Amino acid sequence: MTINNPIYTTNAVTIASGQTTSGSIDLQGSGLVAMIMPAAFTGTAVTFQISPDDVTYYDLYNTNNTQLSASITQGRAYLFVPGDFVGVRYLKVKSNASEGGSRIITLLSRVLA
Repeated sequence: MTINNPIYTTNAVTIASGQTTSGSIDLQGSGLVAMIMPAAFTGTAVTFQISPDDVTYYDLYNTNNTQLSASITQGRAYLFVPGDFVGVRYLKVKSNASEGGSRIITLLSRVLA
């Protein structure tokens, strides 16, 4: 499901049962600003993968060679610095554990102007 307004976009990505990586979303020139975790989530941390073409994905690192990650708790919302995702076209969320069921993660992005 995608909800759009002139500034914000809300997308849902799913990590399938037994998997660690979600399907992709197209940020379409916006930057990820928040993530809402489902009430039932197996992992305790997430990282991100990006792609320029929605075919080949790369783990996301900053210029200090530190992988962009978030320690998470079920049922909470998390904010991100939009600049961390400037220039990212396609994005996937990766759990640090195989999920015990299908998990839907809500991602909020904002137009970066």
